[in-house]
Amino acid sequence: MSVLSVEDVYLTYHRKGRAAVRAVAGVSLELERGEIIGLVGESGCGKSSLARACTGLEPLSGGSVRFDGEEVHPMSRRARPVQQRSLQMVFQNPYASLNPRRTIHRQITDALSMAGSRDTVAQLLEMVGLPGSVAARFPHEFSGGQRQRIAVARALAAQPKVLVLDEPLSSLDASAQAQLANLLQRLARELDIGMLLISHDLSIVRYLADRLVVMYLGGVVESGPTEHVWSEPSHPYTRALIGAIPEADGRRVLPAELAGDVPDPANPPPGCRFHPRCPIAIERCAHEVPAPVARGEVKSACLLLAEPSGMAR
Repeated sequence: MSVLSVEDVYLTYHRKGRAAVRAVAGVSLELERGEIIGLVGESGCGKSSLARACTGLEPLSGGSVRFDGEEVHPMSRRARPVQQRSLQMVFQNPYASLNPRRTIHRQITDALSMAGSRDTVAQLLEMVGLPGSVAARFPHEFSGGQRQRIAVARALAAQPKVLVLDEPLSSLDASAQAQLANLLQRLARELDIGMLLISHDLSIVRYLADRLVVMYLGGVVESGPTEHVWSEPSHPYTRALIGAIPEADGRRVLPAELAGDVPDPANPPPGCRFHPRCPIAIERCAHEVPAPVARGEVKSACLLLAEPSGMAR
């Protein structure tokens, strides 16, 4: 049984006097312990909304999320069920998620007390590559990379089985990104923690994640083992994302054939949601919603993959 099971999840935001926004539209995935899943896509595709839904921070409009076999319910003022305290989230901005008026020691101690853990603050800080002596300091005395390590240490205090990480690397410089990425990979393997890593940076996720899930406008367009998706992407959107990664010599730019921006999620296009920007769309794409097609271990939601001749490359 998967430690985190997301089944046909829908998440809709209702706005007063304005059209509702369906941020997540029928997403399913399974996460095992010790596994890292990279959830990637452009800004506005629903990655962060899905992360919040997985941890109970947003109520679902449909579908279900199960953690360790039990359904995850929206968080309320009441204490979270004990068995779900080992489902933790690390946010994008560590300075905003840490209390600037309290020392690091007090913030991690609170997490330890709630979890009933026998670890110590020093142990947790050393686990994320910081000396235990820094516990008496305040968040503003650390760099962005150090604050993110502290946020991870606080999450580890709950002895998590799953960490949901919402763009934890995006606010860091390249050196700090690499260090934190290596740390996360080591923690997943050594502590047997499942990680759902949300990112828009495929170049980092490629080396960090075991599996890739590519989202576009609320839905999954492609998923599978990272190296398979990376070496032979089937969906035109995945190809465009990989093709847009800059080369070291600066020659590679965003492909000209991927025009426009992500459509308004309050008014998504009919049929395949990617078809207005797709360089190989056919007439059917504007009317039919593609179902995922399996090719080996990779699944892609593209009508052309269902054609006898497959997709032209």
